[in-house]
Amino acid sequence: MKGSAALSRWAGALFLFVFVLMTWWSVVRSGIWDETLGINLLVLGDTTVGLLVLRPAQGSSSWISLPADLKVKISGSQASYPMLSLWKFGMGEKRPYEISRKSVGEAMGVVIPRMIKVSGEASFEDVLGELLSWRVKTDLNMLDRLALRKYLSEAVSARRLLELSIPTQVFAKIEEPDGMIFQEFTQVMSAWSKDKFLFEGVFAEDAQILVNNVSGIAGAGLLLSRQVETAGMRVTEIRNDLGDTVAGEGCVFGLSGEFPMTEKLLSKHFGCKKIGWVGEEGAVKIWVL
Repeated sequence: MKGSAALSRWAGALFLFVFVLMTWWSVVRSGIWDETLGINLLVLGDTTVGLLVLRPAQGSSSWISLPADLKVKISGSQASYPMLSLWKFGMGEKRPYEISRKSVGEAMGVVIPRMIKVSGEASFEDVLGELLSWRVKTDLNMLDRLALRKYLSEAVSARRLLELSIPTQVFAKIEEPDGMIFQEFTQVMSAWSKDKFLFEGVFAEDAQILVNNVSGIAGAGLLLSRQVETAGMRVTEIRNDLGDTVAGEGCVFGLSGEFPMTEKLLSKHFGCKKIGWVGEEGAVKIWVL
């Protein structure tokens, strides 16, 4: 009996050790923060919305305030909602983080891989105050939160956090049938965002990007290509070749050459999966599934 009890204790301890190890590895592996790249972080409040654009390698940190009455199209849908309603809509779909950041990112033509939900007004002070809270609503893992908290604290202390103002030409007022007035992005948004969200390491690699939309959703390839170009990559062609299909979901990509920063951005920020693919030297192909 004693031998059996001891064996059970050892088995329990081994299981706990493996569980902790797997949890730790999952946290480390799923981290996104990288000082060679940086990040675009959506900050969604109850009354306002903002975007943190952090580029440690260039020593730049920017805060962009977005109008509270701005309406954007829900990612993967034709319906439009006010940005302040995105979280509630996402909760109903059981995908609040994904729907919130993807909808804003696609509307702006900018890749937004992570977000944080704060109470009240969205501001970088609230981000600093809540990043290490156990009750914070965010899809950043703990290691990312620690690293971001450290970087933001240093940026604020060194007064390196600048506020970018979006020109009024980017917005157009619309009136709903019930008389409610909102704002929407105009085509000018694409031109304004072109050099504001650049990832320098990706831009320096000068990869030639081919996007093939095989999802069957009209415009999905164009949406992705806008985000890809804003990030610093060069899209040479957009196709809708349904005969050129690959396995997977969301998006997958293949590289014909060495593009470590481009690969990292597509994997971590765009959430695309890498597959084996051989094309023209210097080319990168992305399938939208």
